[in-house]
Amino acid sequence: MLEQKQITTELFNEMKIVVQQQEQLDNKEDIIEFIDDLPLRFQIKTVMYVYREAYSTLQFLKGGSENFLTWVCPLLKQTLVNADQIVYYESDIIEDIYFQLDGLSAFVVPFDGNVVYIEIENGDTFGDIDFIASGKASGIEIKEIIESMDSSKLTLTRYFDVCAIKESNLMSISVENLHRMSKQFNSEFF
Repeated sequence: MLEQKQITTELFNEMKIVVQQQEQLDNKEDIIEFIDDLPLRFQIKTVMYVYREAYSTLQFLKGGSENFLTWVCPLLKQTLVNADQIVYYESDIIEDIYFQLDGLSAFVVPFDGNVVYIEIENGDTFGDIDFIASGKASGIEIKEIIESMDSSKLTLTRYFDVCAIKESNLMSISVENLHRMSKQFNSEFF
């Protein structure tokens, strides 16, 4: 049986520096690999530290269990979008849903300078409404869409245009990972 060992303050401080350096990495695969190499107890603590802004800001993650957050947070892809840059266009294939971490994005009419009709606030999820609109247009119920998300047979397209109005820090999760999440964390997903 393994005993739980106490770590020294010096080792803790070294680990904290390594984690802070990992936060600066742009390559998510490196962060995920780093976290995966840690013992389980440190994986949880590291994810909770590295992704603290995400799970305290994003409505999608608020109230999630440590197990859920430890699983989902490393799968989130972070993107900085410049002001006036389109996040996605109507008719793009739906590959991700998005989360507004900070900045300002909006649903826009892309004519005459991107006329804003719905602002997306910090913490909001967007891109998920396209599943419903695309499914409804195809005669597919949302449950069927979720069950078919990992299938290359189902291709859904976006029905709305979204633009960053101010520089925006976004996070996203792939449709494939949404499907995995719906299977693994059914109670937290629905």
